[in-house]
Amino acid sequence: MTDKTLPERLNSARKTWEYNHNGFKYTLWNASMVEELLEERYPQLRDLYHSYDHWVRRADMARYIVLYEYGGIYVDLDIKSTGKQLNDLYKTFKSTTDIVLYLTSPPVVSNDFMIAKPKHPFMKHVVCGLESANRWYVLPYVTTMYTTGPMFLNAQYKSYSEKQEIHLLEEPVMRKFVRHMTGSSWHQWDGVVIWWTFSHLKQVISGILLVVILLGIILLFIRKRMCQRINCAQGRYCTK
Repeated sequence: MTDKTLPERLNSARKTWEYNHNGFKYTLWNASMVEELLEERYPQLRDLYHSYDHWVRRADMARYIVLYEYGGIYVDLDIKSTGKQLNDLYKTFKSTTDIVLYLTSPPVVSNDFMIAKPKHPFMKHVVCGLESANRWYVLPYVTTMYTTGPMFLNAQYKSYSEKQEIHLLEEPVMRKFVRHMTGSSWHQWDGVVIWWTFSHLKQVISGILLVVILLGIILLFIRKRMCQRINCAQGRYCTK
């Protein structure tokens, strides 16, 4: 991927990191760079990488490998910098932790913003867990979430024994440093349905309750009519 192929809104988000953090080296990784890294350093992972049938699973795998190899800060393209320096974030706990992750709502460890030291055991734990997690979960969106996405990373975090090495940020803290744009361009039909349902949960629950009540009323009416017919057939409650 190059600047010329980036949608303008994503390119503008990318530029906020270069502008606000000019003391950092910014690298925009593309597929060719990832494949070159795999070829040179991790040839045993090439087949797994190419086995993913959706590009976002390959992108997920790539971010874990790059962070393990080089360390640094990983940020999705649909995340903007607010201008508040990440050094202010990291210096508060850099002496006690090597990995920074953050919790979304509902509480799941996200993989769209991560900080790691190079060759850290946790990132190795994440990379090594990819092969066993590579299964089909019936729905495409769910498969992505559990094979390489946030649910996979959340499971790797929970199974990692040295959690004191990891600092979890909650969303109120994260909002001081980053802004999420409307993204989710990789969501397939099931992802759209799931996220729409989650975003309109109150309306969905209200709609379900209304349907249940209406069905109950209809069933009671049908039952009453059937009872009347049966009674009438037996000579009960009939009038001339």
